[in-house]
Amino acid sequence: HDSISFLAAETRFAKGQCEEAIKKFDDYLSKFPTGYFLLQAHFYRSECLFKLKNYKESVKGYEYVADAGMNIF
Repeated sequence: HDSISFLAAETRFAKGQCEEAIKKFDDYLSKFPTGYFLLQAHFYRSECLFKLKNYKESVKGYEYVADAGMNIF
């Protein structure tokens, strides 16, 4: 289920464990390319990348969210 996979990543994100969160979000995005939590996964992944000063890679996720149109972010 994509919700279980996403929740594992989101939990790491909420705890500030960005390295682990990025891995989990990567897993989620590869396993569920049309998953329910795509926007959140891209956004939270980018937030972690930005926090780790990987600005170039973080922009990709932010652009994905922005290109999705009106959304919670």
